[in-house]
Amino acid sequence: MSTSLPISSSAVSIASSQIDISTMNPDDAMLIVQADRVKLCESELNAQIKTIQAKNDQMRKLNELQATLAETKAMFNQTGNDAWLRDQTAFQQYGNERGNKFVAFENAWIAAGLDPSFVGGTKTDPSAEGAFAKGNVQYKTFEAMSTALKGSIDSLSSSTQMDMVRMQSLNNKRSEAFETMTNMMKKAQDNKSSIVGNMR
Repeated sequence: MSTSLPISSSAVSIASSQIDISTMNPDDAMLIVQADRVKLCESELNAQIKTIQAKNDQMRKLNELQATLAETKAMFNQTGNDAWLRDQTAFQQYGNERGNKFVAFENAWIAAGLDPSFVGGTKTDPSAEGAFAKGNVQYKTFEAMSTALKGSIDSLSSSTQMDMVRMQSLNNKRSEAFETMTNMMKKAQDNKSSIVGNMR
């Protein structure tokens, strides 16, 4: 009866779909399949990490919008619901410079997927001044914008927390799969050493 030696550790880098494991002994075949499982777990984990990174970046942008919104809202020296931003002294003092600040805010607001009607609607020209940059926004609109923005931040935060839980679960699965593969490789090496020892 012939006995094949266990496969080397370098062989586990070959995906099980690329070789015919039906010709292998069971130990070799299981090691190849387990190595494939580790690769799959790592791929899923990396994809989840990228998802969380993207959401963290989105959260950073939303927080920046929230800070700018609060800063602009503070320009109102009149806090009645019908007060206009364009009538506030602090806003008027920006002069021509307000385009750089508020147009960027409008574009970031729209890019974040928030209701574009708050800033004058979608744009065909990103450099154009919308209602927000022109000061054609009332105090009550700021209240609505703050509520909408907070809702988006809370929703994204909740979603990210769920993603973090899933990432930890995937990391645990990857660790378990890797540990199983390592144990199988050790067993294979022990078997090889035993066979070689018996041949002496």
